[in-house]
Amino acid sequence: MLFLRRSFIGLAGLFSLSASTAFGDPLNQAIDIDLTTNKAAVSSQKSIDDASDQTQKMLEEYRSATRHAETLQTYNAHLKELLNSQLAEKASMQTQLAQIEVTEREIVPLILKMMTSLEQFIQLDLPFLPEERQERLTQLKLLVNRADVTE
Repeated sequence: MLFLRRSFIGLAGLFSLSASTAFGDPLNQAIDIDLTTNKAAVSSQKSIDDASDQTQKMLEEYRSATRHAETLQTYNAHLKELLNSQLAEKASMQTQLAQIEVTEREIVPLILKMMTSLEQFIQLDLPFLPEERQERLTQLKLLVNRADVTE
């Protein structure tokens, strides 16, 4: 289309030279106005094209920023879930730590009770390796009363 405009402008220029003598000044003025209008139209079209290019660029930047924001929102949601999970785990561990103290206080009486039960079981059981079983029970009693043994 630009090629046609240039051709038209060139032809109009030739026509204006030959027509100036035959038709007079008003025709030249009309052609000059038409040429000026065409130049203004070309300039306006360039401005429109530049604005369109700039709009396309801004639209792509907007879309990119929107995708980035969506990605960050998804990542934030994941981090919130992870944080909630970690807080729940922390609370569970604190509860377990509080219960460990209770367990430590209750484990020694439980061990002593189990040793008494084991001793009674050995006495009431069939005589199967009685000396060895008694020796193991004696070693267990000695082990329980040692300060250097924690477990």
